[in-house]
Amino acid sequence: MKPETISAVAASAAASIAVVALVVSIVGYRKQVDGLKGQHLAFLTVIRQEWEQLRNDWATTVLLWNPGFWYYSDAQAEERSRISAIQTRAVLTPSFDVDELRSESQHVRRVARFFAYVADALLQGRLTVGEAYTVFGPEVVRLRPAVVWLAGAGREAPTAMGDPIATPWDIPSNEIPSSSYYSEQSDIVALIDLLSAEMARLGDTHAHYLLMRAEELSLPGRADWIRKNIAAAISRRRNGHYAKKLRRHARFAEKVPLSAIAHDPDPLLSPQWSEFIRPILLSQRIARRKYAQLRKARGLD
Repeated sequence: MKPETISAVAASAAASIAVVALVVSIVGYRKQVDGLKGQHLAFLTVIRQEWEQLRNDWATTVLLWNPGFWYYSDAQAEERSRISAIQTRAVLTPSFDVDELRSESQHVRRVARFFAYVADALLQGRLTVGEAYTVFGPEVVRLRPAVVWLAGAGREAPTAMGDPIATPWDIPSNEIPSSSYYSEQSDIVALIDLLSAEMARLGDTHAHYLLMRAEELSLPGRADWIRKNIAAAISRRRNGHYAKKLRRHARFAEKVPLSAIAHDPDPLLSPQWSEFIRPILLSQRIARRKYAQLRKARGLD
């Protein structure tokens, strides 16, 4: 066989081997990717199962936060009666032992630790905001003041859900959540703010709730504080690029997409809320005009 022929055969064989190696590499990579996807799906499934196991604790936590919001708690009638009796004793009995309330912290702490766990996964990038939202759903996310309270970050008036009314229960019940776990507190509040933004992006509740929340965030310093808290929580884990991404996501709660508002079949749309609609084609003027058209179409103008 001529040397030229031998060289050609060798080159052809080498090329074939390279192609086979490339195919094997691609197959191996796809298997690795499929394996990682499977692991991630399993991780998300476990988180959802763990939350379902905490449903009763969450229902009790909502009652402890504000017994007047029993409508938003799926606690059993016996549990509602038990919490109501504690509330009555705490408010009407001068010698009420606050330690009785502290014993209720077991429910709140279990829920708080789970929120902190999901927050850590989200802030590390192991979960997306959308995935975390599917774990809790709108029935939890719309109770943002309750989540802030269980984190130990104080009692916020539920202004987007009705007139804020201070009650005698507020002071003793504030003894239940722990307020001294500062990093955990920051993480949980960052999580619920991001989930609130996701709810606004999706239009997953009443239009007036989303727009009233946006109006709250227009108050001086409110939105800036939220974005800074998110950045601080991420800085303990990841780089600035990820912080910018989540800070941008938080803006959905400040400026609500018109498409999200349009999901509500019977919306309550006040004229002044046009300023809280997300700009359309980078124009707030267009957003205001489209908002006015939506109000007219729904018979509100």
